[in-house]
Amino acid sequence: MAGDGGGYWVGARWFATDAKITASETLTRPRVSLTLRKRSVRDTSGAGKRLRPSFTLHWEGMPLSKSPLTADRLLDHTVATLGDRLASPTDSLPSVRCVARQTLVALISDAVRGLDVDGLRPPATRVIARMIELGLVHPVVFEHVAPRAVASTVYLLGYGVSPRDVHPFELLQAIAPDGVICYMSAIEQHGLTTQPTAHHHIARLETAPTRVAASAGIAASTRRRVGMPTRHPLGRWQFTYSGVPYYLTTREPRRLRAFQKRYLHAQSWYRLATIEQTLLDTLHRPAHCGGPAVVFEAWEAAASLLDASTLFQLIAEIDDDTLVRQAGYMLEHIGVDATPLLDIVCMAGGQVSAHGAPLLLRDMPYSTFDRTWGVLVP
Repeated sequence: MAGDGGGYWVGARWFATDAKITASETLTRPRVSLTLRKRSVRDTSGAGKRLRPSFTLHWEGMPLSKSPLTADRLLDHTVATLGDRLASPTDSLPSVRCVARQTLVALISDAVRGLDVDGLRPPATRVIARMIELGLVHPVVFEHVAPRAVASTVYLLGYGVSPRDVHPFELLQAIAPDGVICYMSAIEQHGLTTQPTAHHHIARLETAPTRVAASAGIAASTRRRVGMPTRHPLGRWQFTYSGVPYYLTTREPRRLRAFQKRYLHAQSWYRLATIEQTLLDTLHRPAHCGGPAVVFEAWEAAASLLDASTLFQLIAEIDDDTLVRQAGYMLEHIGVDATPLLDIVCMAGGQVSAHGAPLLLRDMPYSTFDRTWGVLVP
């Protein structure tokens, strides 16, 4: 943009200014907003002070300084800079192909700050619109979206890709880039079930806060009666895609200790709970893992795959007497020597009565008492 007499160039277009425009009046042209202010300046010829107009121009909401870079060229330059930042996945951005809208907005803002163009700051919404025009950004269409979803809009990035090609784990990591894929999603990925995945889960690791006198201890029935929101038993539902609901949950680091990094392709990787961790998760949250049938199927399928010493180490680190008993029973059920766990049970006090025995699987009304492990089983 350059000034010349009674007007201004914006790229290759000339916009004339009207000498009769008064102070603070705005002249609107197609795609351009020109705001004029009058300020007092000293005439260098010695004739004293006089009023001279001062101009502030905006192109589609972007303030323009006297630069030859047009708004459209700036958008393209921003897109190119953003492409450099999306070259490869990182620990904080496991996928550079599938990202939530808020993540893309943050990346654009960071890219704009890195441009050495004084006064030009294209809004993220305009950059995203430009990327959609160029065929670089493709919104993933969900059947249903939760009202307060963490990631209600997700984009697939790249030329020649289709949103239909997105992998479920890319969507999960878009919800929580720092999360760990677990429960039934991990069971399916490890090949421990023949059942179709009923729901997907990703967990954020958060240390459980100390118990406070708040709504945490209020029963669901009371919540419904007083109009408070009820918690979904499977976690925070985010959206439904291809008929499968996706959930975000929080877990204590003490209980989710073992996960691994796996690559989908050069542009995306994901964090997945290990086989041993996943087996223990089935005992901790059987409903999240597809229910009793899937839990037993997973343990039986893992008999020749699991590392018993790794499993024992995990159980010792979690340090939960009920988990020791549950895992011991399941190992014995699939024919794996569980003597180390039986030793732990004996050291902890040995037998428990049928009246106070824990359930093998949470919320499953079993009534048969197993004397060896002290749990109620099917």
